[in-house]
Amino acid sequence: MRLNHLPQRCYTTNAEGKTVMILQGESGYFPVRNPLFPPADLNEMLGVSPEEVDVMVGGSMLGWDTPLVQDFINDREDEAQESLALSREMDHINGYQ
Repeated sequence: MRLNHLPQRCYTTNAEGKTVMILQGESGYFPVRNPLFPPADLNEMLGVSPEEVDVMVGGSMLGWDTPLVQDFINDREDEAQESLALSREMDHINGYQ
């Protein structure tokens, strides 16, 4: 199971409206006692996007090997490869290689 391109943790709310933490690769969630900030602010501080939160919630509930999670990871890997190829092309154009 490849979970690269996902954050180590994120925050959301459970059905009762309480702030919970989701850990990469773990099932379920972990209650957060007395959070100082709402989940969206905590995620923003960590650099976690709303899309990543959705994927993390899905992984924690449905399994980390589901298409939801793996498609997200594959898309991120494709984006990284495209970015690397573009960077190499720009280096070549600019005479760095």
